[in-house]
Amino acid sequence: MTARAFLVARGAAEVAHASGTLFDHLERVAARLASWGCAEAVVTAGLVHVAYSTDGFDVALLGVSERDVLREAVGAPAEELAYRFGAMEQGSFLRQLGQPLVIWTDRFTGTSVTLDPPEVAPLVQLWLANELDAYAGAQLPPGLLSLIERARPYLPPQLAGNAVWT
Repeated sequence: MTARAFLVARGAAEVAHASGTLFDHLERVAARLASWGCAEAVVTAGLVHVAYSTDGFDVALLGVSERDVLREAVGAPAEELAYRFGAMEQGSFLRQLGQPLVIWTDRFTGTSVTLDPPEVAPLVQLWLANELDAYAGAQLPPGLLSLIERARPYLPPQLAGNAVWT
């Protein structure tokens, strides 16, 4: 089963989202990540980043006990990234951007691990692509702009100096 087939089978095309359906949103996030030149696993994770829900979107397409189902559809690297994105406590994670190491806390289990910049970067890329889609056509709040500036070191090199949020 492909990632898109998984999403359709799990009802993403029927779930309302702020800008259409959840499926539409997921497609746009993945397309943005691809346009940034992100790694294939990051693009694929963008397509399924809400599979387990997030701390800002409580609709889950499957439970965390079914991780093997998603892993089979998208591959282990993309599933691991989608899980990390869905499980992370975003506020805590984002407040740490710019520090040499970031503590990632799993909201499902309460466990924490320390991530180095190469592990942080894909999560930041997913977060930013998701946020930019949520604000499509609207002016970004100053607090978000400030956070995006702190996120720049984690973005793909070809975005350095670009206003990726426009």
